[in-house]
Amino acid sequence: MIRQPNGEKFETFLALAERAEQERQRAERAEQEATRLRERLRQLGVEPDI
Repeated sequence: MIRQPNGEKFETFLALAERAEQERQRAERAEQEATRLRERLRQLGVEPDI
């Protein structure tokens, strides 16, 4: 097994791919939430800065 200089194991390709997919999903949810909040501000009569 190959280890990093600090002794930790390197992540496998599968683990990296899974982490990348999780991050993509998190970013997508964050963008959806931001869109929802911008729309709510507009409903309240506030034009959000974009």
